[in-house]
Amino acid sequence: MRKQGLIFLIVVAALVIFLNSVVTDRWLERRMEKFGSRSIGAKVEFSRVNFSPLDLSLNWEGLKVTDPDDTWTNLFETGHCAFDLALEPLMKRKVVIEDFDLQGLRFGTPRKTDGALAGGKKQKSLGQSKVVQSVEQNIMAEIERYPLLNLGILQGTVDVDSLWDEVALESPERIQALKEQYVSKYDEWEIRIADLPGEPEMVTLERDIDSIQIDQIDTPQEAKASYDLLQTIEERNRDYYRTVTQIRDDLIMERTDITGVKGEIDAWIEEDYQRILAMAGLPELSREGIATMLFGERIANRMEKVLHIVGRVRTYSRKVGKYIPAKEFPPRGAGQDIRFTREQDYPLFWIQRLRLTGETAQGVGIGGTVLHVVSDQQKIDRPTTIQLGGARADGAGLDFAGVIDGRDDVPKEQFDLTLKGFPLEGRTLTDFPFLAYPLSGGVAAVTGRIDFEGSNFLAELGFRGTDVGFDTLHRPDALDDELYALSLAMVRRIDEIQLAASVRQRGDDFKLDIESNLDDIVLDGLKQVMSDELQAVQEELSERIEGEIGTARSEVEALITEREAYLQKATWEAERRLIEQHTRIEQKREEIDSRVKAEEERIQREAEEELQKQREKIEDRGKGLLDSLL
Repeated sequence: MRKQGLIFLIVVAALVIFLNSVVTDRWLERRMEKFGSRSIGAKVEFSRVNFSPLDLSLNWEGLKVTDPDDTWTNLFETGHCAFDLALEPLMKRKVVIEDFDLQGLRFGTPRKTDGALAGGKKQKSLGQSKVVQSVEQNIMAEIERYPLLNLGILQGTVDVDSLWDEVALESPERIQALKEQYVSKYDEWEIRIADLPGEPEMVTLERDIDSIQIDQIDTPQEAKASYDLLQTIEERNRDYYRTVTQIRDDLIMERTDITGVKGEIDAWIEEDYQRILAMAGLPELSREGIATMLFGERIANRMEKVLHIVGRVRTYSRKVGKYIPAKEFPPRGAGQDIRFTREQDYPLFWIQRLRLTGETAQGVGIGGTVLHVVSDQQKIDRPTTIQLGGARADGAGLDFAGVIDGRDDVPKEQFDLTLKGFPLEGRTLTDFPFLAYPLSGGVAAVTGRIDFEGSNFLAELGFRGTDVGFDTLHRPDALDDELYALSLAMVRRIDEIQLAASVRQRGDDFKLDIESNLDDIVLDGLKQVMSDELQAVQEELSERIEGEIGTARSEVEALITEREAYLQKATWEAERRLIEQHTRIEQKREEIDSRVKAEEERIQREAEEELQKQREKIEDRGKGLLDSLL
């Protein structure tokens, strides 16, 4: 035993000496940088990496991870980081870290050198999440419906002719394509209509029905032959009727689609109209959309950044799976002792607890814990959770909580953020000309929540600014004296700003809602000065669009009406005649029944008369015989 133990110690010592001599800190640093750069697609740089094989500890003094979309900016950087590797999992080719200490975390820091990979090579991107792209596109499309106000409408400087020259209407081309589509579709219907029973088929049916001569049915055999012929005619009529009704039903369904297309043409025209209004900066004067006009673009920009981060979480989660070997080789079976005990099934990579400190771009010191950063959540049956908080010397603070759950087929992410005590002085909340003043005071509180479940998305944002003041001495250049006076009247009514926004997407259904306590204030002010001018410009634009598109729309509507009337007449006429033939068949059947019944009654009556005659003859003979006997 002593000899075996001594050999074991010698082997371990030799292994430690080997690792110290071969796995140098610089060698390991280069390997880590290469792996990280390949995973991210941009430079990953470590400084002063130190690895101790004896206690399996690793630390470094700095880490910079380049943003692959902006290689002159770091995605994040850290200061001192340290952790120990668990021995048992490592012997099974698994990386398990119980405690990871991360200090000095900062995001979006500038770089002194370009972080692009050497030779201009860039890791092929896995692409932004399609769901994230869809939400971003829907948000921007909704924001574009409510452009910032064009002050020219108030100052009488909107040049409708110049604006019209810049317009490229889309609806005429779409209407023409629709017309060609329906010409082709109606040609197909012409072919189907040709399959309807026509005049020759109707004449043949009538002739066959008339060929059954009721007054010539004298025997049961003749009656049965007439019934059989009538049944054959009825089956043929029924087959014709089925063909007609199938075409009729298909046409009814087609008409429903056509009715929808007429509404679609109106929607195309409305899209062109709204696009022109957006180009000109001419809003609809209604409460709906005022908050979107005031704050929509800024909310969209911030939402886009948040979505970009969430998209990266999903993208890099997939990259981790790509670069960590998916195949785990079992130990060789020869010569090993088999014990029937259940071993811990570790995931390939697992940071059980990550403690971090850092600072936000706004100078708020943060600290907190991230639990279970893992390559396979199903193996540990736990999601990744994030809990951060922090404060600044002036009282501003934040709390952040997140859950990233990929245990099921449908991934889920949930993030909650609370900001409080952030000063508003010097900030501008909107680019809307009447309120585009720097704030002279105020304190803001913000709440935000994001729920992502598969392709379904929900984001909610709440903002409240109290003790708000506007630095009205910084007069916006775009405001003349009259508009400046109107602007002052608006801001004097504002000492608090409340804003609520939500974005929902479920499948193809999307909805953006933004409301604020400024909506009525702004709407009332605008109505005082621009209602008549805006209406005049909108009416002129609407008339020009109608003049440009009216003929094309009328042609399509006339084509639909004309062809629809023809198809309806053809099917209805065929159906009417077949119903008439069915009525004649039923009448002919009744005539045959009446003829058969009359013949049966005649035969029965003649039989009864003959029987009566025979009875009378018998009676007469009986009387004669009786008389002869007497």
